[in-house]
Amino acid sequence: MTKLFAILIFMLSFLTLRTESTITISEHYCSNSSNYTMNSTYEANLNLLLESLPSHTNSSNGFFNTNTSTGDPSDADAVYGRFLCRGDVPKEVCMECVKAASVSIKEKCPMVKASILWYDECMLQYSYRHFFLATDKVPILRSYNPRNVHEPAKFMKLLEKTMKQLRTRAAKRFDKKYASKEVPFKELSRATLYTFAQCRPDLSAALCEDCLQNVTSILLANQTGKIGGRILLPSCFARFEINPFYFVEKKRHSSSRLIIGITSATLAVVLLCVPLWFALKRERNKRNNVDEDPIVGSEISELYSLQFDVGGIKAATAYFSDHNKLGEGGFGPVYRGTLPCGRKIAAKRLSQSSKQGVQEFKNEVELVAKLQHRNLVRLLGYAMEREETILVYEYVPNGSLDQLLFGSRLSLHLL
Repeated sequence: MTKLFAILIFMLSFLTLRTESTITISEHYCSNSSNYTMNSTYEANLNLLLESLPSHTNSSNGFFNTNTSTGDPSDADAVYGRFLCRGDVPKEVCMECVKAASVSIKEKCPMVKASILWYDECMLQYSYRHFFLATDKVPILRSYNPRNVHEPAKFMKLLEKTMKQLRTRAAKRFDKKYASKEVPFKELSRATLYTFAQCRPDLSAALCEDCLQNVTSILLANQTGKIGGRILLPSCFARFEINPFYFVEKKRHSSSRLIIGITSATLAVVLLCVPLWFALKRERNKRNNVDEDPIVGSEISELYSLQFDVGGIKAATAYFSDHNKLGEGGFGPVYRGTLPCGRKIAAKRLSQSSKQGVQEFKNEVELVAKLQHRNLVRLLGYAMEREETILVYEYVPNGSLDQLLFGSRLSLHLL
């Protein structure tokens, strides 16, 4: 009974939505070639441009150029700006990133007429000169992880081969010119090499590949067996790590051919959603026949087939962005998220200070799975990796369970 009470308190910890956001700046560059004066026309135009950029994220497909020019090429107060969001991030994350960058760029580069700011999720740039069609090779911003691999020669060979494949794939895309790839690296404690490359989508295939060739050459020439690094140019960038820093789609295999002749993108969605649908159907059938067919241990073990990838949950919640934070209780914070197949979820990120062991956690997952009721939030699965432990629930948009139980108006729904 004590265990059951603890689980019910756990499920009551869904609170109200917060909107605060915290994004980490990767790199920035402030040009010292020209400055503007306070309260000048240039500053007024710059403020107007930076305020307008976030509003274009929903319709821009992650990339947008704009300016405050009057059309006169000699207009000394004209301001040109653009943003580029990482190709795999959803529109809401793109908007959040561009909004934060439009504020931070003036703080990082005060009174400067040209600057560029990189976050992990987006880039924002402005200048007094028209740069829309340019493929600038400066400034070059770079950073590397201080840790080294144990087999640098083998690692460099694998990195060079993978980056060559990425720049070709990214350049051939017509919409968002980006590509990512995960490659096992057994020499590094069975680690995985995660790589990502992207160009501005307005570049031609040849210009994109040329830009990425330049970037990867610098990346390979300067990194000496580091486990991670990035090279950033205004027109393209490349990055690698041994930990996921972008959405990694968990590959699922099926023994039967469900659909023939569909596109690879559609197949990926099917492979992600169909197993989840069948699993939820099994759980629904159990609830409908609970009096005739009680849940036994062998059936509970089916829950483990719903183990999610931690990297996938991080990507679904925009890497646990505060924008997606639903609340926080004694067991840890809860985040709203969207799976690649479009299903909404609520991810409970268990506190790392918890003393609970792996077996105890799995026992509680089985217990929660037994608590099936139309007025209880359904458990969809869980994710575990190193110190990260996450429970994945169905998303309830109408509020938390405690609000339904104790709210004077909403409690009528339980009658």
